[in-house]
Amino acid sequence: MLTALVRHDDRCRNGHNTFSVTADLLQDGEWSAGGCLHDEIREHMPALAPLIKWHLCSTDGPLHYVANTLYHLGFTKWTPGNLERARATAIWLDMPPALTASNGADEAVVTAMLLERLPGLMEQFRRAVESAGLVY
Repeated sequence: MLTALVRHDDRCRNGHNTFSVTADLLQDGEWSAGGCLHDEIREHMPALAPLIKWHLCSTDGPLHYVANTLYHLGFTKWTPGNLERARATAIWLDMPPALTASNGADEAVVTAMLLERLPGLMEQFRRAVESAGLVY
C-alpha cells in the first residue's frame, strides 16, 4: 500500500513554506520504503503527478535555484553536467541543451535567463499549491 503526503508548510522552521510530495510504501503490512517515491506516486496516484515537479520548491523559489541549476549544467569543476537534472532543478522541463557549459553557454547569460523566468515560475507554483487545496 502506498500512502502519499503533499505538504506546503514551514516544518523546517526556516521562515518560508516548502512544498513536498513524499510517500510511504507498506508491503505485507510492514514499512518498506519512504520519501521521494515519485515513480511510485506517478504510477499509483496519477492525479498527484503534476505536483511532483514542485517538490522542494518554497515560497522563495526552487531549492538553491540558480546555484544548483548551474551546477547541473556543468558550470563547476566538479561535474560535467546533466541536462535532465538541470531541467528538474530549474523546473524548466524543456530547457534548451544549448544552455549547458559543454555547449559553450555563458554562465552570466544563463544566470540572467534563470532569474528572468523566476517570477513567472513562482506564479505557476502558487497556482499549483492552491490547486492542491493548500494555502500559499
